[in-house]
Amino acid sequence: MGIIDLNQENIKKLISLKEKNWENIDTTNCYAFALGLDIPERNLATNIYQLGVFYSIMNDVPFYELNMMPYEKRLLLDLKALGIKYSLSSPNENSTCSYNFGENGIESINYYWLISMFENSKTLDFHFLRKSMDGKWWHKEGYEGTRPTKKDKNGNIILDPRDCDLGLYKYKKTYKLSINKRN
Repeated sequence: MGIIDLNQENIKKLISLKEKNWENIDTTNCYAFALGLDIPERNLATNIYQLGVFYSIMNDVPFYELNMMPYEKRLLLDLKALGIKYSLSSPNENSTCSYNFGENGIESINYYWLISMFENSKTLDFHFLRKSMDGKWWHKEGYEGTRPTKKDKNGNIILDPRDCDLGLYKYKKTYKLSINKRN
């Protein structure tokens, strides 16, 4: 796979919301996993999985203009640039998909999934979890994380992001994301 043109349609085609058989790539992080992008950084752009970089590249805005913005604002700018619809959500909602059928079978699929955002004010870092279709919360533990996990630092399965222990990372908000993928 070569360099991918960063536009909304190309990115939507690449989004895959799987946990099993998820290929660990050293240049992806929790944000890439939350977005469903199992794509090596080298195929997109350097530092693409840092908040605000999608927006910066796709809108030709120097990243230094965004770097001092809060993480949440940069997340929302990225989602807008990627054409991913979003709304604030309760972590109790479900991640789902629905199929639209045309004359020749499946015409499009609508994906709705939840992501929860965490921040670490001491190290000025972020972390994301994603709720799967089966109701479990998963996350990739940074760039070095080898497999997505549904457990927190204490080994407990994450049932609610507001109540899990992710060390110095503190829960901020949950968003419901949605895209429509056409066949």
